[in-house]
Amino acid sequence: MVGSINTVFNYALFAVFTWFGMGYPLAIALATIGGVLFNFQSVGRLVFGGAPRSRFWRFVGVCCLIYLTNLGGVKRLLSLA
Repeated sequence: MVGSINTVFNYALFAVFTWFGMGYPLAIALATIGGVLFNFQSVGRLVFGGAPRSRFWRFVGVCCLIYLTNLGGVKRLLSLA
């Protein structure tokens, strides 16, 4: 359930940024930053019962890997079109 909420939130951010004409690399970056802040709180509180700040940078590291994966995937899909 929390994963679905986070996915909708992140995609909504991306959709809004691209709607306003932002290029996909920047739109993905800003959506990822917004998603990190939102997801850290939602996963931490709703799944684990707390969001200790000591784990924030580890969470950011994982999200950076996700950002790079998303960016590469979008670039690859656009090259196929």
